[in-house]
Amino acid sequence: MRDERIGQLASQIAAGDIRVAVFDLDGTLYSSVAGMERQIIPAIQSLASEMLSLPVSETISLLSLYKEKYGHAVVGLREHHNIDPYAFTESVYRSLDTSDVVPYEGLRDALSCLADKLRLFVITNSGRYHGRVVLECLGISDLFEGVVAFEDTGFALKPSKQAYMILRERVGVSYREMIYFDDSVRNIQTASQIGMHSVLVSNQIVSPPLFWEMHLGIEHVEPSYAATSTHNVVEFIGDLARRVSNPAPSTDQDMTLCEDDHKQLKSKVAAIQREELCAGVIFRLTTRHNVEPSVAQKMVKGLAEYLVILSGYEGVLHPPYPIDIAWHEALIDTHRYADLCNRMFGRFLHHTPPTEWRASADSSSDNGIGLTLNVAESHLGALDKEVWTDEQAPWMRRPYFVQRTVHIR
Repeated sequence: MRDERIGQLASQIAAGDIRVAVFDLDGTLYSSVAGMERQIIPAIQSLASEMLSLPVSETISLLSLYKEKYGHAVVGLREHHNIDPYAFTESVYRSLDTSDVVPYEGLRDALSCLADKLRLFVITNSGRYHGRVVLECLGISDLFEGVVAFEDTGFALKPSKQAYMILRERVGVSYREMIYFDDSVRNIQTASQIGMHSVLVSNQIVSPPLFWEMHLGIEHVEPSYAATSTHNVVEFIGDLARRVSNPAPSTDQDMTLCEDDHKQLKSKVAAIQREELCAGVIFRLTTRHNVEPSVAQKMVKGLAEYLVILSGYEGVLHPPYPIDIAWHEALIDTHRYADLCNRMFGRFLHHTPPTEWRASADSSSDNGIGLTLNVAESHLGALDKEVWTDEQAPWMRRPYFVQRTVHIR
C-alpha cells in the first residue's frame, strides 16, 4: 500500500501537479537524537533569567505565561520588557552545540536528485540563523531555494494555518502543489487539512512502526490523514526521485486491475444517481433552491462521488459546499438515505459538515477541502470543479438561491 502511495506521488510530480517540496528542519532532515530540541528551551530560560535578573524558577513561570498568552514566550519578552525577540533568539541559537548535527548517509545525493524535479524549501519554527547553520552542517544549504522562519511568519508557528499561509505566499504555488515532510504529527494534520501532500517522517526516537511526537511526548502510528510515512527519509526521497525519472512500466494485468477498480467506483456512482433518493434531491434543489436542473444533476453526481470515497476512507472528509447542500437534501429523506447507505456501503454514513464556509480564490486552502479533493481525484480521476469546490459558485450567490416562501391563499 505504501509503495502504491509513493508511486502516486511520483506520478503527480512527473505530471507537474506537485511542484515544490517543503521540509521541516529539526527531526526531519536529521535525527532528533542529536538533541538540538532539548537544548533550546533551557537556553531560552537561561538567557531570559540573565536579562531579566530573575531566578530561573521565576523566569520559567513567567515564560510559561507569555507562551500561553502570545503563542511564543519571546513575544512576551518584547511586549513587557522591550527585549528584541529576534536578537534574543539569535543569541539563543548561537549558544547551541551543533557538533552532533550530522547528515543521514546519502542525504545530499537524494536531495540533489529531488531538486532536479522540484523546488526545495524549509519551514521551521526556529529562526533564520538556526536554519542557515543547520543546513550548512548538513552540507545541503545550496540545494534549498529558501527558508521560512519565524522572522517571516511573525512568530506564527506550525501547526497554525497562518504559518502555512505565509509559506504559500513565499513559495507562490497552491497547497495542493506541495509535498511536505515533517516529523510532527500535529504539523502533518494541519498540512493535510489544507491540502498539502504530507509525509510523516520518523525522527528516530522510537523504532518502527511507531513514530514519536516530540511536542506531546507520545508514541503513535501513521495517521490516516497523511499521504504516507517513512522511517528512512533518505531512502524515501531517493525512491521518489527515481520513480519520477524512471516510472516503472505497467504490465497489462496491472493496467486491467487499475481500470477495473476505477470502473467499479464509477459504476457505484452511477447506481447511486439512479436511486429514487437522488430524484427527490434533484426535485428539492430545483424547487426549494431554484437551482437549474442541469446543475442539480451535477450536484447529485458530486454527492454520489463523495459518498463513495467517504465510505472507504478512515477519517473525516469535509464535503465541498455544493455537495453539502445536496447532502442536506438527501438527509431529509431519512428512510431512503439510510436504506441506500446500508445497501451500497453496509453502514450509515453520518454527515460531518465543515466548521465554516469561505469564498476565496484558493478553494483548497481551508477546512480540509483540499484533503477531500486529493482523495477524490486519486480514486475517481478528474472532477467537475463547478461542484467540487468550497466556494459559493456564481449561481449560488444569486438572491434566489434560498428556500422559497410559499404563500397559501
